[in-house]
Amino acid sequence: MKNQKTVVALLIGILVIGGLIIWDARATKDEERAKKTEKLIYSFPAKDIMQISLVNKSDGKDLEMALIRSTVGWKLTKPFEAFADQEAIDQLVEAIQNLKYNQPIADTKDQWARYELDPAPIKISLLDSKGKIYSLSIGTKAQTGYDVYVGVGETGKVYTASYAVQQSMNKSVFNLRHKRLAQIDTGRIKELTYRSPEPFTAKFAMENNQLQMTSPQNLPTSQSDVMGFISDVNAFIALEIKDKPGEAFDKKFRESVARYEVSWTTEDNVTRHLEFGVVNGDLWATDNKGETYIKLERERDQRKLRKTLTDFRDKQIFSFAAEDVVSVTVDGKKTSELIGNARLLVGDLAELKAEDFMDTAPAGANATKPDHTVQVAFKKGQPIEMKVWKVGPSVYVQADNSKTIYKTSDLILNSLKI
Repeated sequence: MKNQKTVVALLIGILVIGGLIIWDARATKDEERAKKTEKLIYSFPAKDIMQISLVNKSDGKDLEMALIRSTVGWKLTKPFEAFADQEAIDQLVEAIQNLKYNQPIADTKDQWARYELDPAPIKISLLDSKGKIYSLSIGTKAQTGYDVYVGVGETGKVYTASYAVQQSMNKSVFNLRHKRLAQIDTGRIKELTYRSPEPFTAKFAMENNQLQMTSPQNLPTSQSDVMGFISDVNAFIALEIKDKPGEAFDKKFRESVARYEVSWTTEDNVTRHLEFGVVNGDLWATDNKGETYIKLERERDQRKLRKTLTDFRDKQIFSFAAEDVVSVTVDGKKTSELIGNARLLVGDLAELKAEDFMDTAPAGANATKPDHTVQVAFKKGQPIEMKVWKVGPSVYVQADNSKTIYKTSDLILNSLKI
């Protein structure tokens, strides 16, 4: 009986302790939740905001901007119509959603003028899907600390808030509008064409989920290089934007000696074009010639645009797995013991990459008498043969009597010593 009472007491003690732990955890979560919402001026879901109105002082005049959320994202509707920078707008809404005050200052609008809130340098209002308006006026820097005065339109209250709120809402039209070219969707692309002023044109077609070069000739294509090029083009961002700059600008753009073009066709047979040219020493681009041009960083972005046939070709010389090799022969010396230098040679050959491509043997090389010959045999399939020439500081290889001769790293010479 005594033992039963002891067990019951222990169980009650465990339940009490467990309850206290759960209560403490819930209380901690409640405290954390309260801290997150403490001193928030507004509480609303960002996804409910449908319209934004922003007024900033520019050269002593009010610059009015308006945005509306559409089915394809945010659009600028004032001072003119244009696609908006989705990330910039989301950040603007998030800044208001997370805005906290530091100190309450005044309770009514009749005191706004003393804090330069009427008129205010920055005024912003949001309209949600239910018709509710959230409006703020951002005034001057407070007399102490690194705060600014903030007026809440619905209540008339005045607070101090971090000076960062002024920085996050002091936006120009350029800040808010879309700054990128039409994006190349690699998941829907069917054909791609690249043109440079060299002149050089390369065409690609999607085959088995890979872009393969079809012109100037059918060649194995480096997927990482062609996709990297597309990624670079998609990442170009405007330093400046010109809308309808006029015939003089259009003419200089068309006649630029540094003209590049990228065009692509999607699976639903829609074709888009990007054009690039230098005007007055600056690199400009357009996806809507005659309408809108964006200025790019010339040195960096033109370097990314400048491509040759070699840049797009697959530079992997061989395609085999090292573990499938059964023997290697270098200059007539055969070994099946793939250890030491022989093992290193097999690994180096499997990873060997071209630095350049040639159709004939380089000057100074005897086409019929290479400096070295290498044969590699496999568990299954045909062996491969490679000829090696060293001409000055450069090394060239030819695989299986291919018409192509590859310039490659001279490090492969060290591996030939088996």
